[in-house]
Amino acid sequence: MQLSFVLLARPYDVDGAAIVASHARLFAAAPRPLVSSSAGAMAELRFADGLTTHVALMPAPVPDGEADGAARFSLAAFRRDGGAVAPHAAHLIVTTHSPPRDASGRLDPLVRHTRIVAACIDAYRAVAVYEGNAGATHPAAFYLDVATSSDVPLMLWTGISVAQEPDGRTSILSLGAEATVGIPDMIVSAPPARGNDALVFLFDMLSYVASRGAPLPDGDTVGRNADERLRVHYVASPIDPASQVARIDLA
Repeated sequence: MQLSFVLLARPYDVDGAAIVASHARLFAAAPRPLVSSSAGAMAELRFADGLTTHVALMPAPVPDGEADGAARFSLAAFRRDGGAVAPHAAHLIVTTHSPPRDASGRLDPLVRHTRIVAACIDAYRAVAVYEGNAGATHPAAFYLDVATSSDVPLMLWTGISVAQEPDGRTSILSLGAEATVGIPDMIVSAPPARGNDALVFLFDMLSYVASRGAPLPDGDTVGRNADERLRVHYVASPIDPASQVARIDLA
């Protein structure tokens, strides 16, 4: 099951037809859901293969400031224009269930769920999306930009945490890759001046591993060209010592 929280400036009745219309406009060439039911605070959308999404209104903010606090873990927070999230007074709970014996793999349901979330943003002028599994809240404009320009929008499915290590290197840790995509989270470290390189490389590697459908073996080597050999090794996660994450150190 995929789960997202679409943050709204105020409550709206849930109109399945409006969501489908936004989906058609944003993703004209993509498979389109149909409205199964829509009444007041809830709508059900269904694809031809049975994949089903429910959109339900909660006329209150996400409790305990959880969504607001997660804005700092969005990639958008590290962009030049910042990732500040406007206040929200309500939210939509968007859940997607794959049909039994779904043979489409893990990424396809995630992509279709993400597109419906983007359609909800467009239809209801949402302010942000809180992805609980990623621990990140993405501003609406950032979410729409990534969802409409990427076939595999990993930047929306994961959060990131940046830290300085004792030797002065910068490390960037992905958040939520295992919960959302089913692959180990990853740390990429680099000298401070190469932080942007580390960030780009992190998402390149996450995309590669997600498309590969299997974790990289411990001790494997990867690189950005035929001559580069960067070794992969597994270490305890700095935020959850019980979990293992893949680590790659840039020269």
